Amino acid sequence: MKRLMDTDPYTGIQTWHELIDGQTRIYYVPTRDLDPALDHCLALANDESYTKAGMKEDWWHYGHVPASVMLKWFVEEGVPFTAAEEYNKRLNRPEYSRLKVTHKHHGTVDKKIYLG
Repeated sequence: MKRLMDTDPYTGIQTWHELIDGQTRIYYVPTRDLDPALDHCLALANDESYTKAGMKEDWWHYGHVPASVMLKWFVEEGVPFTAAEEYNKRLNRPEYSRLKVTHKHHGTVDKKIYLG
């Protein structure tokens, strides 16, 4: 029998508990629709002044990875939440480009990448 333990109101991720043959299993299930987040990323990417202002002020908002996507990458592929360089590489892949909030490209050569 599955039992809902918690729903995070910020990320929309639900935590479920299930007992199967005496073994406890915990499941994390994303429930939030990603379309609003992707629409927001596109709106920021299309606002050239947003990117320019950030670069001028010595910061650059490069992408937004929702918690449910971070959890998927961690569970399915073992990508740690703190692997900034790996996140940068993924954001530059075509399949994840909708998570970028700029149309520019960021390389990792001799640069420090920070996750906020």
